[in-house]
Amino acid sequence: MIEQEVLKLLAGDAEILQRVTSQAHGERLYIGRIPQGVEVPAVVAKKIGRSEHYGLEGREDSFLTTIQIDTYDQTPALADSLAELVATKLVGPPGGSDYRGSAGDHEIESIECTNIRSEHQKPTNASDNWRPRDSRDYRFHHS
Repeated sequence: MIEQEVLKLLAGDAEILQRVTSQAHGERLYIGRIPQGVEVPAVVAKKIGRSEHYGLEGREDSFLTTIQIDTYDQTPALADSLAELVATKLVGPPGGSDYRGSAGDHEIESIECTNIRSEHQKPTNASDNWRPRDSRDYRFHHS
């Protein structure tokens, strides 16, 4: 699963890892959704789409996979700052270049951020504590 490899890539960044690690919960990097009752900050990766490349000779061994990466924290500003750390790791700083190289069994050729949304996640219990979330879609061109 490329989502798992992307989370491993993010865990390799000391600043991101420091932000999402706690004594009680360890690394708060999740696939699919954030578990109930988990502290923030946290990062969640979820594959939301994938397409295959075709050339004149037929199907090629490369894919475009879109992964939604949500960052959660105590305030919108903190969720956004964590999302910016993730963006810097994946697509590089402004004027820089995106990550290219191995991610587990995948060879990443390019990454681009295609959509950015800031919102609050609705409480799943009787509390009125809405979690600030920054949600970004990244398109990975990989083999």
